[in-house]
Amino acid sequence: MNAPRPSTVSWTFVDASPDAEVFQPPSHEALRTYQRLGGLCVPRTPMMRAFRDAIVAPYAHFTLINVRQQLYLYDIFHLGWSSRIGHFVGFHWVNAVIGAVLVRATGSPWAAVAWVSLLAVWYAVMARSVGLFAWWLVSLVQLGFVLALALAHAAVFGPSGLFVAWLAGAWIVAGPHMLEPLPPRSGEPDAWSNLPDFVRGPEHARLPLAESVRRVVRMLPGPVIGLTNETLSSPRLLPYGALRLMMAFGYAPALKEEHDAWLARAWASGNPAIDYIGIGGATELELTEAGKGTAT
Repeated sequence: MNAPRPSTVSWTFVDASPDAEVFQPPSHEALRTYQRLGGLCVPRTPMMRAFRDAIVAPYAHFTLINVRQQLYLYDIFHLGWSSRIGHFVGFHWVNAVIGAVLVRATGSPWAAVAWVSLLAVWYAVMARSVGLFAWWLVSLVQLGFVLALALAHAAVFGPSGLFVAWLAGAWIVAGPHMLEPLPPRSGEPDAWSNLPDFVRGPEHARLPLAESVRRVVRMLPGPVIGLTNETLSSPRLLPYGALRLMMAFGYAPALKEEHDAWLARAWASGNPAIDYIGIGGATELELTEAGKGTAT
């Protein structure tokens, strides 16, 4: 396994929780994301804050090569087996539907080949960044299945059928999240919670009915947002379920030891960070190159 590239990125906490701690310095890719999308990573307007809260964790969506951070976020957002199995199955299905849509749109099966080839190159860059060649080989097997399924979908389903297929696959991915803890920004603005307590309040401090109704209304767009987020995440996260399974059987022991230690510390705090690897819940980071002013 390749050691992480030494980081020269400095950070400043924004509205930090009292326990905020960074386990690993943000990557150069995170810095570039902040430089381009700082208004989304640390929003200053209500509209940008609403959009950021809808996607929950902007660095998850826009740092595409940082395997350590993606793996950390994959695990803090997917604790139960129903969620992990749903994501493993559903990500294959959704990526196949994307390939089938491209085939139907272009009239050529080569569109699906181009789609999985693009993913194969992306995954090669990811695997190379951490020196995990066998992981990339396994991802090629996954992509072979995605390609076969995409061509089958394109042959069997018309536009309405593909829509139903997408909806089914996206629900397989998103549905189990209802059983998972709600991350900051999805429920409470700054802290982890669970769905019943968010709606009703904890047993020792029940909310007034009007507040419970307001929270239910606030969550009504949740299914649409969740299906959209999971669809956009499907290409990025497809190989991570396989990597976690490989690690469980002894692959990449150094990465597993490092990763498991971070997870244990983060969950022991009760407040895993979602914008970086560490503790702090929804704490935001302003990033800069070491020795320079804050990037904008």
